[in-house]
Amino acid sequence: MVKNYFCVLSVILGVFCSAACLCAMPRDIPDHLQNEFTFFGKIPVSYECYDDANFCQSPPSINLYDSNIQKAILRQYGFLGQTDFYLYNALDDLREMISAKNVAVIGSRNAWYESILLAYGAKPIVIVDHPIETTDSRIKYLTQEEYWKNPEQFDLIISMTDTASAGFGNQGEAIDPNGDLKLMESVKKMLTPVGKLLIAIPVGPDKLVWDTHRVYGEIRLKLLLKGWKVIKYYGFTSEYMFYGIGYHPIFLLRSK
Repeated sequence: MVKNYFCVLSVILGVFCSAACLCAMPRDIPDHLQNEFTFFGKIPVSYECYDDANFCQSPPSINLYDSNIQKAILRQYGFLGQTDFYLYNALDDLREMISAKNVAVIGSRNAWYESILLAYGAKPIVIVDHPIETTDSRIKYLTQEEYWKNPEQFDLIISMTDTASAGFGNQGEAIDPNGDLKLMESVKKMLTPVGKLLIAIPVGPDKLVWDTHRVYGEIRLKLLLKGWKVIKYYGFTSEYMFYGIGYHPIFLLRSK
């Protein structure tokens, strides 16, 4: 049985917001989707509590962006730790492509990755599941619905946090065993003919950590990268496919 708890976060000027954070016990995988999620039992399942900060965070402030930008300039770690170092290296390689250009970010966590792009001189357009308001003119947030009403294409898209959990239903989307694969197909439509995707995903032996994320191993990683050409890896070696979890390398991809 799912237990629902409510978290209350203090925000600016003592105003409080309360939101239903899905953070007590993970839901069960629907019985009729078990085989699709696990490849008929080939992918093991473990269970972990899901807690989405997006449901409880206050709107990002200009001060938050400026603070994050300074951290990025100093190449400090943020939301994904060591993976952020890989991102800095990737953006160093792509600096000429992104400077003063629109760059899409799939998902937002504490305004961190859009702030990194600001530090590199890009113009972030963040595609999110729930509306995010900001008074900072340097950045634009669009819901999925808003984006697809008037889509534009990008030379670079960054997906650091949302792919591995797509289709789990935590962002209000339908539960879908192939939510991550469908997201990748949608991203292709968002890229220009020369566009590239920077994506961070957990890599290790195949595993479904319900209801938080997938770990991509020999089975799932091949499916995720189908139709894509890997241009470069950042922080990835083949050993990650066989040992442990917690590795979040970055792949630089383009559509085949």
